[in-house]
Amino acid sequence: MLETIVAHGNFLTLDASLPLSRIADFLDKAAPLTQEAGLKPLLIAHLGDGNVQYAVVAGAQPWDADRVAAFTRRMVALLTDFSSSFSAEHGIGRAKVATLAREKQPAQYRLMQTIRHGIDPAGRLSPGLLLEAAE
Repeated sequence: MLETIVAHGNFLTLDASLPLSRIADFLDKAAPLTQEAGLKPLLIAHLGDGNVQYAVVAGAQPWDADRVAAFTRRMVALLTDFSSSFSAEHGIGRAKVATLAREKQPAQYRLMQTIRHGIDPAGRLSPGLLLEAAE
């Protein structure tokens, strides 16, 4: 599947987790957001467990990072409306660090920092990539 997406050029994949009963509604609401952003969806999912990798490509248009960032914010807001997660089994990684910091309450973010520090007190595992160091 990745080869198919990559063949379309630059892409963004949203790794979402939704209740099975809400997936069709989510896709119905995501379609116009995608179209308004001038992007084309390539749906990849293992729907049986509620994970949806909603990939988008620019098609013939140039890749516009600002447009894609605005689209991402709208999609995260949509997922929030569905009481769903903007990050499923692929985790936060590098691509979602800013989204995590923006979407979580300060107390939630501090708790994640505390847990990470407990697991990796020396900060050797992906330093500065997943969570900024606790102060």
